[in-house]
Amino acid sequence: MPIHNYLSLLPDTTPRQWGKFLCRKFAGYQPLPAFDDEHPIVFVLSTGRVGTQTLAALLNLAPNLFAHHELFPKLYGLGRLAYWHSDDPLARTILIEATSSSRQKYWQYALNVGRGYAETSPQLTFLAPILFQLYPQARFIHLSRHPYAVIRSGMRRGWYQDHPSDATRLTPKASDPLAERWQTLPRLDKISWLWAETNRWVMEFMSDLPPQQRLTLQAEPLFSAETATLESLYHFVGSPVPSPRKIQRILGHQLNAQKTGHFPPPQEWDEKMRQDVWHWVGDVAESLGYTP
Repeated sequence: MPIHNYLSLLPDTTPRQWGKFLCRKFAGYQPLPAFDDEHPIVFVLSTGRVGTQTLAALLNLAPNLFAHHELFPKLYGLGRLAYWHSDDPLARTILIEATSSSRQKYWQYALNVGRGYAETSPQLTFLAPILFQLYPQARFIHLSRHPYAVIRSGMRRGWYQDHPSDATRLTPKASDPLAERWQTLPRLDKISWLWAETNRWVMEFMSDLPPQQRLTLQAEPLFSAETATLESLYHFVGSPVPSPRKIQRILGHQLNAQKTGHFPPPQEWDEKMRQDVWHWVGDVAESLGYTP
């Protein structure tokens, strides 16, 4: 790739880091350094609509990381295929190659300039086993948000109705009995299932990771700048906690907040609607510490 093309990857690279990159680029082949405790590789797993863009901005305050929200190419389609077919050895091989090819330049560039790498987009969620196979030292953050908030946001955005990403949005596996009646379900039920199934799947994946490679966070205390939660986040990525001024500058912007579409807030839902949603999400929500 021509040097000028890298400008679009990591625009906040310091002159010193550019110097490191250029020295490596023109010194001939040299083995890349590896991601390590000081420069980790980190992936955030979520349903989406939980504040992943804000989390990327918070992680970019860590001096040892480059953090990204949604990179191109987007991988939602690969994520759904991974959810459906990752038990198939051939499918897994293809998923590994496709995932690696789509992100390799970003990973290599971060290593070249001596930083770690973080990506927060939900499009990577169901690719977590693939990413773990590529980088066994990778760290994973499970970021959740109260189901009512995510479901309302999904309803306002037209999920499972007319959203551009619906073509690759998660649906039940063919072996799941729910698949037979999926098309007849109301949108509210589909989005409730999506919240529950995604978080259930992530919890199951995280349970098999070494403790030092997993962190579970709720969006609500993180984005209200709860001290203990921020300390857990930055400790997990090997960084000191940034100044409150820098953190508040990011949290005050409410990045990617939902501004269009109409669906009533949870306090206006009737009892039947609440019961219908909790029927889908209740067990998983309670495991994550949420109440109706």
